[in-house]
Formats: sequence, structure tokens, C-alpha cells
Amino acid sequence: MHRMGHGTMRAALIYQHNTDERAREIAARLNEVVAREAKRDDDGGASGVLVPTP
Repeated sequence: MHRMGHGTMRAALIYQHNTDERAREIAARLNEVVAREAKRDDDGGASGVLVPTP
């Protein structure tokens, strides 16, 4: 019997662990980006509506 498209339960668990670990890494990086942008906004950064300069 195949689980999650894998030949063995062990393979499925290894895949699931690696996928969960990668999801945590991506979430951590996104959190860093959001925190950096929030700090930039607080410091009067150049975020928001873009307007042409003369």
C-alpha cells in the first residue's frame, strides 16, 4: 500500500518531515522580510504610493 504516493511509510514520513522543515524556513524568511519592511515604514521609508518626481 502506498502512502502519499511513496512506496513505504518511512519514505512518506521522511518526505513529510523535509516538507515541514522547508515550510518553517520559508515562514521564517517571510517573517524577516515583513519585519524589515515594517521597520522601514516606521522610519519613514519609501514605501506606499509612488509618485513621479519633477
